[in-house]
Amino acid sequence: SKEKNYINHWLIDKDFIDSIEFRDKYYIENLFRTIYHFIKKCPLPLVSEWLHNTDEIKIMLGKKEFFHKININIAYFDFVTLIERPLRKFYPKYKVEIVESVPLSSEELKNKVLEGMDLAEAMEERKDNKYIENAILDRVYFEDDIFRIKVNDKVIFRISGSTKNPIGIYSFIKKLKKINTDEEKRDFIEENSIIVSVSPGEKDIYIDYSDRQMLNFFKINAPDLYQNNIESNGKGYRWGKYCFDFNSNQLKHECENILKNYRMRFNYGN
Repeated sequence: SKEKNYINHWLIDKDFIDSIEFRDKYYIENLFRTIYHFIKKCPLPLVSEWLHNTDEIKIMLGKKEFFHKININIAYFDFVTLIERPLRKFYPKYKVEIVESVPLSSEELKNKVLEGMDLAEAMEERKDNKYIENAILDRVYFEDDIFRIKVNDKVIFRISGSTKNPIGIYSFIKKLKKINTDEEKRDFIEENSIIVSVSPGEKDIYIDYSDRQMLNFFKINAPDLYQNNIESNGKGYRWGKYCFDFNSNQLKHECENILKNYRMRFNYGN
C-alpha cells in the first residue's frame, strides 16, 4: 500500500543511506533496495527500521518485532529469506482435501472389460480422486491488482475480482484475512479472482556468490531445500531452483557437509 511504501521509504532514500556509517555502502544500498521491494510485495503490513547502534534492521508486524544483523557475507536475496521465514506463518494460506471425479485408468478399464462390462460403458465410469491442496499467498502486486499464490507445486498469478464481483486487491486481501476456515478461504479465492497465468514451478535462479556467501547460502536455505540433492547438470550444479558453480572442490565439499549435517539433525536420508 502507499502508506507501507512511505513508512519504509528510508530503505531507498540515498541521503539517509549516505548518513549511515557502514564500511560497505554499495552492499547496504543494494540490500536495502532488495528489502524495500520485498516489503512492497509482501501480503503483510510490515514496518522497517534501521538501528544505528547495532547495524540491524528491525521488521515490525503489529507488535511483533524481528531483528536482522547486517552481514556482507550474506547475499541480498538470502537476507530476504531470513526476513521472510518467520513471517510466512502469517501469510494467507489454506490446506484442504479435494475430491474430484476422474476417468478410470487403462488398467482399471481392462479389469472392467475382463469382468464382462462393455468397453463403451466402462469408459463412462468415473471414480473419486482425493488429494491435499496446500496453498500460500506470498506476493501481492498492488499496482496491478494481482497476487501470486503457490498451490502444491504450481505457481499461479491471479487478478482480484471477477466479472460478477469487481473487487480491488486491497479489499480482496482484507476480506480474505477475515475468513477463518480453509475451505471458505479457497472458495473465496476461486470465486473472487481470475487466473492470469499458471506455471508448473518456480523459474530457475542463477547465482554467482563469493565463497563466504555461498557457505551462508547453504546454511540459510537448508531448512527449505534439505530434501533436494545437489545435482550436476553438465554446466554446473543445481539445488532446488538454484543453479550455480563452485569456485573450488574445497568449497563444494564444505557446502555438501552443511547439507549433510542439517539432514543428520532431522535424521533425513538415514
